[in-house]
Amino acid sequence: MERFDPSVGADPYWATYSVPMTDNQTVLDALLAIADDIDPTLAFRRTCRSGICGSCAGRVNGRASLFCQVSIGAAVASRPGQPLRVQALEGFTVLRDLVVDMDPFFDAFNRARAWLEPRQGYDGTLPPQHGDALWPAMSCVMCGICTRGSGVEQEPHPAVVARVLTLARDPRDARGEDRLRGLPSSPGRRFADWLRAVCPKDVDVRGLIE
Repeated sequence: MERFDPSVGADPYWATYSVPMTDNQTVLDALLAIADDIDPTLAFRRTCRSGICGSCAGRVNGRASLFCQVSIGAAVASRPGQPLRVQALEGFTVLRDLVVDMDPFFDAFNRARAWLEPRQGYDGTLPPQHGDALWPAMSCVMCGICTRGSGVEQEPHPAVVARVLTLARDPRDARGEDRLRGLPSSPGRRFADWLRAVCPKDVDVRGLIE
């Protein structure tokens, strides 16, 4: 596991732990066991343990994932005979161990005003046909895994693009398709395919783009 403690030194370092785990337990289970039984100074985020909160995002054997969604069996199978390599998310400033600074990520949503602004006079209901069209793109848990390139400061952030596309097609939103004017270019099928490939929640904006 790659660890970092700014109070100890300026560089990250590798630490090795051995904990008994079964194949159907998760990487998050292993981290909890380490913190509980071996090293309580290990820093990482977790909340729901069900792939809903997005807080336990990191890298397992180099692949960005939600720790609570990666089984020990699958992680071991990806590097047979080798220890698991657990690291913080790439593209973020590491605050300590597996904890990264998420403020720039959330700031990107604030700059884009990427939240629902209720349309005046709308009764709040969402007709089934609209719900069916929006649902594949609405499962984002804001984990930051889709951060790419030089880091979270990229504009617009992929998660923000997905949210803007969803809001632009949401009949409850006051701004609607005017939101698309804030995007520097129209995201295409390549973006949609890439996003679905890297997103742990299978966010799919292909239908919205088409």
